[in-house]
Amino acid sequence: MALRIRQRSKRLARITVHFASRQFPLRPHRVLYESFHGAGVLCNPEAIFQRLLSDPDYNHLHHVWVVADESIWARVPREIRNHPRVSHTIHDSTSYRHELAVCTYLINNVTFKQDFAKRSGQVYVNTWHGTPLKLMGYDRAGNFDHTLNVVRNFLSADYLVSSNSRTLDMYLTGHRLAGMTNAIITDVGTPRVDRQHGASVTTDWAVRRLIEQGISLHGKRVVLYAPTWRGSRVHSPRVDREALVGALHALTSRLGDDVVILLKVHQAVFDEMSKEPDLEAVLVPNDVPTNEILGLTDVLITDYSSICIDFLETGRPVVFYQPDREGYAHENGLYDEAASLPGQVVTSTDGLSAAVDQELSSTDRHPNYAHWRSWSCPHERGNSAARVIDIVFGGSRDGTRSVASQSGKPKMLLALGALRNNGVGNSALNLLATIDHDRFDVSVAFPAESAVESPEMVARIDSRANRLPRSGRMNELAFALPVRKKFEGGGGGALMQRWMDRLFSDEWRRCFGDAEFDYVMDLNGYSAFSARLMSQAPVGTKAIWLHSDMAADAQRQVNGRFPNRANVLAVIERYSHFDRLVSVSSALRDVNRRKLGGPVEPSKFVSARNTIDRSRLVLSDEPSPATIERDPMSARQLEVRGLRDCMMELAQTQGLDALKATMADVETAYRVVASGGDTPVRFVTVGRLSPEKAHWRLMNAFALLNQEFPDTQLVIVGDGPLADELKDLASSLGVSDSVVFTGQVQNPTYLLKVCDCFVLSSDYEGQPMVILEALALGLPVISTHFDSIRDALPDGFGVVVESDPTELAAAMRSFVEQGQTPPRTFDVQAYNDEALAELYAALGVTERRASVDRSPVG
Repeated sequence: MALRIRQRSKRLARITVHFASRQFPLRPHRVLYESFHGAGVLCNPEAIFQRLLSDPDYNHLHHVWVVADESIWARVPREIRNHPRVSHTIHDSTSYRHELAVCTYLINNVTFKQDFAKRSGQVYVNTWHGTPLKLMGYDRAGNFDHTLNVVRNFLSADYLVSSNSRTLDMYLTGHRLAGMTNAIITDVGTPRVDRQHGASVTTDWAVRRLIEQGISLHGKRVVLYAPTWRGSRVHSPRVDREALVGALHALTSRLGDDVVILLKVHQAVFDEMSKEPDLEAVLVPNDVPTNEILGLTDVLITDYSSICIDFLETGRPVVFYQPDREGYAHENGLYDEAASLPGQVVTSTDGLSAAVDQELSSTDRHPNYAHWRSWSCPHERGNSAARVIDIVFGGSRDGTRSVASQSGKPKMLLALGALRNNGVGNSALNLLATIDHDRFDVSVAFPAESAVESPEMVARIDSRANRLPRSGRMNELAFALPVRKKFEGGGGGALMQRWMDRLFSDEWRRCFGDAEFDYVMDLNGYSAFSARLMSQAPVGTKAIWLHSDMAADAQRQVNGRFPNRANVLAVIERYSHFDRLVSVSSALRDVNRRKLGGPVEPSKFVSARNTIDRSRLVLSDEPSPATIERDPMSARQLEVRGLRDCMMELAQTQGLDALKATMADVETAYRVVASGGDTPVRFVTVGRLSPEKAHWRLMNAFALLNQEFPDTQLVIVGDGPLADELKDLASSLGVSDSVVFTGQVQNPTYLLKVCDCFVLSSDYEGQPMVILEALALGLPVISTHFDSIRDALPDGFGVVVESDPTELAAAMRSFVEQGQTPPRTFDVQAYNDEALAELYAALGVTERRASVDRSPVG
């Protein structure tokens, strides 16, 4: 308990200091450096730092290094530690939070944490840390959680350091920055590779550090073994110690005494490997810059590490030791086939030692070597750090490119909301699937936790869209959270709203960096937080969706309470800060304009119907997978097909008692998809079990019908706060045996397909997508009248009756007795074309295409 209290106190202290420090003015001559989250004075930031420190033109700068702990700083060369213009801070300490907030220049080779938000006036240089051999960003399936913070950092960067065409592709394609970033990309080489060009200011120190380790290089050739880490997350890496020691033993046994073998492991596994006594005589200290050692190396051994790209600049041979290539490729993905690599590829220790022995005695290079060296090291001249400094600190644009308009298309940001499996979430994903991605560069924002809470919905996000999931926390004081929630929509006076604007402007920059969008669209329309954040977009047309009669929604009552009132009213308060208020039908637009148009300019109220994702329509007779919980205490789920499989799986995973207890519910849920035998007339409705859907009306109408036609069946698809109440109503009406409550289903279109007629009994709707899906599946439709019904139900389709159970029952009776002439074919594509035209008109879309600078770089 005491430990938890101390940890919580430290966290609150960091939050408080960080927030307070962000109110201080920036210190214009202060530079903060961070490498590998504080692993040492290393990599590209170290090379830039050394150059700045030695250049008299920059004597006015003070340099702050981030290290993980004091022991790392103690191993830094004394001339650096004692320099009057150099200081350090411990990663994630209160001091670190202060420096991160006040330093004008920020230089990082990986990423800052998720709560980092660049302040106005700060200059962020992301140097990255190598040209990848493994798949990066969106090129790698299942890399969602890691990619989101990398993309966020890249969007915040003012400068991205690129060394070759593959690094550029990693930025623009792998992380999809082409249509989003405003960063300047440098094409001037890799600063850390400068250290391989002859002796540098720290080469003697590096050699001394090796001697301290018991390693002497005097008069000997050097073989460096530099494997990368294993695993899917750098914070929890794996290392095969036995395999590593075995490879070193094979090399030692084969090579002569005139060869020194060194081991350079990744920073992520150094601490673990430094505890191994067998490695003490060969392990390169973590604080020694890798490129210093590469400059002294005769043959490099690696596996999948980007270190090979740096080493190619020397013209010396590389051997690739890949005994686990198949497994590594399966877990991480690789850009290159083994046969295309610029060196021998071996899979055994005998093959490794033989290959290294051969390379030590040969001046020939692998057939692929020259090609790889030409594309991977085009700018390495030993002056890359100086050129980056000229660009960042001197304002030079020689050797740079801007890709802000690379895609040449207007940029859209679609806020999808929490992506729950409901009408709002599905309509957002439908639009994403149907919008013209050739015409627009589309990005989507949604809470990162949706990947866990709604994985099926997140999986449906169109692969052509850039994903910008929101993770981390706002830069606010912990005790300010309830105040912020209270005034997200408005109120509290001008001073409070200025504070809120500043807070959410900070949050916009934290989430989206310097990205600018032509159109910002809050497709959810029910989140006060999202409405505030999207309305804070610094540029572009801002639009928010109105999915229903919003004034009525605010007053919706459930069990004597008004669960939506505060949130919906807060959203309505933000309407004046948007340029377009998009209702999902023209009739609904008129309703919302009439009820809400007082303080809001009437011309802002526009309309655009929802679109239909044709790929979601199940047109076959194959039932959709059903989902049951394997363990009620976990989020694991299991797909099964058919009633029998469901029963067997339930018995195996939860036992016979669980099977007996749930058999009735399972049988009821699957009754609707039973095949064979005489099929009754099935009516179906789909929607949340909430008051505005008025299921009570439909059930009373069905009870009247069922008295005359007992073989009829009503299938109610969905879940919600009134589920138990509606089941009780079915019992009291005597129709429990004829009403099937399926609960929530991921895709209801199969259930629609096996039913005969769709019925809607709502008091009010925006544009119920399920009506259009039913029409697309050829299903007759009966609906009660509400304001937007004629926008929801096209002319010539369906039957509309008054909102009375008797009228509804009469229409259902007519269908049972007479059937219905199959409606004319509903043209989904034509409908989508019309709906998208409405959308573009509502947003005021123009054919803006920015010019792209395609001039060669210097």
